[in-house]
Amino acid sequence: MCDLAKAGGTLLVIAAASDVEQPVAQGPPWPLTSAEIRAFGASGLEQVRVERLPDLARPEVTRWRAEFTRPGE
Repeated sequence: MCDLAKAGGTLLVIAAASDVEQPVAQGPPWPLTSAEIRAFGASGLEQVRVERLPDLARPEVTRWRAEFTRPGE
């Protein structure tokens, strides 16, 4: 996934959030932990912002909105 962002590009991640790493019975999509969100920055991407936001349609769910960029050459 991270390789899709070329030099000067942006990767936007929108995902359900989870506080614990556990097998999920349903999916995809699967909820991601904060460690999994941060891992997007491990392959040369720089974290711009990571936000955990409520899902207004489903109060029991929160979502990640994360933005990463790959520095230009």
